[in-house]
Amino acid sequence: MIQMYGGGGHGMGGGHGMGGGGGIGFRNRLQEERKTARISQIKREDLKFIMPHVRRQKWRILLAIALTMTMSGAAIVAPWLSKLLVDDYIIKANIPGIVLVSMLMLVMHVMTWLIHYVQTRNSVGLAQRVIKDVRRDVYKKILNLSLRFNTERKKGELLSLVTNNVAVLSDAFSSGIINVFTDIVTLVGVLVAMFMIDVELTSVSLVIAPLILLVILILRGRIRAAFIEVRRKIAQLTARVEENIAGIRVVKAMRVEDRKNQDFMDMSMVNFRTSMKATVLFAGMFALVSINSFLVFALVIGFGGTRYVEGSVSLGDLIAFFQYVIIFLRPIQDLASTYNLFQEAAAALLHIAEYMRYPIDVPEPTPEERAALPSPVRGRIELKDVTFRYGNESLFEGLNLTIEPGEKLGVVGETGAGKTTLINLITRLYDVIGGSVSIDGVDVRKLPSQDFRRQFAVVSQNVVIFSDSVKNNIRFGRPGASDEEVVEAAKLANAHAFIVHMPDGYGTLLSERGYNLSGGQKQLIAYARLLLARPAIAILDEATSNIDSYTEDLIQKNMKNILKQCTTIVIAHRFATLHAVDRLVLLDKGKIIDTGTHDELYSRNAHYRQLYDTQYSRM
Repeated sequence: MIQMYGGGGHGMGGGHGMGGGGGIGFRNRLQEERKTARISQIKREDLKFIMPHVRRQKWRILLAIALTMTMSGAAIVAPWLSKLLVDDYIIKANIPGIVLVSMLMLVMHVMTWLIHYVQTRNSVGLAQRVIKDVRRDVYKKILNLSLRFNTERKKGELLSLVTNNVAVLSDAFSSGIINVFTDIVTLVGVLVAMFMIDVELTSVSLVIAPLILLVILILRGRIRAAFIEVRRKIAQLTARVEENIAGIRVVKAMRVEDRKNQDFMDMSMVNFRTSMKATVLFAGMFALVSINSFLVFALVIGFGGTRYVEGSVSLGDLIAFFQYVIIFLRPIQDLASTYNLFQEAAAALLHIAEYMRYPIDVPEPTPEERAALPSPVRGRIELKDVTFRYGNESLFEGLNLTIEPGEKLGVVGETGAGKTTLINLITRLYDVIGGSVSIDGVDVRKLPSQDFRRQFAVVSQNVVIFSDSVKNNIRFGRPGASDEEVVEAAKLANAHAFIVHMPDGYGTLLSERGYNLSGGQKQLIAYARLLLARPAIAILDEATSNIDSYTEDLIQKNMKNILKQCTTIVIAHRFATLHAVDRLVLLDKGKIIDTGTHDELYSRNAHYRQLYDTQYSRM
């Protein structure tokens, strides 16, 4: 489909859930799960979507493990060399031995630095490859979800999901996981070395360790909940910023800059307070861990010094043991810091998992179900006994409509009659609840979406313009079209005249959403897209609302000549636009109450006559 569109009516159903409110219920259930989740549950449930990407990096992971073991081994050997240097060489005044051990220590530190460099490059590369794939999957998931999903959510929330949340995961993968593994290996190795030096001194040192773990266990739940709330507030703030920037014209026109600025400041303050709450909790945990660490130092100095005076340990033993205590406490403090990172990552992961588990309500057909359209596509559309509802609100019940190949059909009705929803069902942006929609006799649910939507082109009142050149915007539906074909389509759409007067002609870069174009110019570019694509089915949804009557007549004439075999559906509130169609369908509250030409409907249908006369009485 060349262009997606927005508009009024039920079709965009802002906030309606489908199928009895299933989407809203699913989201509420996931949010409740997120409040009570633990990191252990995250590993079992929410990491499923990320594990295939991790497995693809198994050789880098194995390299990271090998490098980690090497660095941890070097960290454990260094204090032992200090013990050897003091007891066997310094005290005994063995100069050659002192030189030998000193050189050995220097070589070991240089090798450790090189290994650390390789480890950092490897771990960051590993993390970025995984996160790149995750970001791609999240973005693809958002694109594959239905129109309903996208209309229920603010764009800023989805933007935050792809950027902020994935960035937090990146930090956890690039440093957190490798650091945790390194710290655990180092802790085990150091404990073994400490017990080898002196069992009693080691036992005294470990008295404080349970207190450190107890602090982490007590505060982890509150910290986790705080960081989950931080992620939610950031998403809301991003959504508000995106919303206000997108609507900057309305904001300025209504002169509500001060009010919007105050709204933003209020949300920023809420986000600040939430972030500070999480920061205070973590800072408190880190401070308590640090205090307990100083208690360990005091015990080692006091008890170890006594043991040395009594002759139970040597001076080299005491120096090496004190170095081991420093190495032992560093991973514990690192684990506290890493726990903070993992809490943030867990909140981000849960947020991402919420979307990754969201059900696809417009699924692709299975290989067994898949069918193909006949070639060439004729464009016959049939809706048979169609039932559709928004939540518990029924719109269509047993709707039947057939549009013949090449027919020009107009759809009229009051706001909320179901015009846009009808188009959304035909283009399968929504799925019917009952009955079927078929193209050339093939149920649209059996057609792969890319093959199916390639047959459509849509021109709407709300034209989507991309931040790209004019010619690339026109060839959006046919990327392989030549420049000559683009120019020809623009001429047929009566857009060539204003394009050539732009700074760089067809190479002019358009701003986001086409803010450097008028509403009419946007619609002319949309018509050029349609004429270039030459689809089997064209849908014009208020497509000439910003174009003058003279230009509209020229475009209609060119379309009639070029798209002779194209089935065309026209939705318009201006009845003048509908005079050229072959047949009109009159919708009222989800029911087709009449069909025929304009003259037939005007003469026999009071509702149609009232709509028509009301519009022309205002002119």
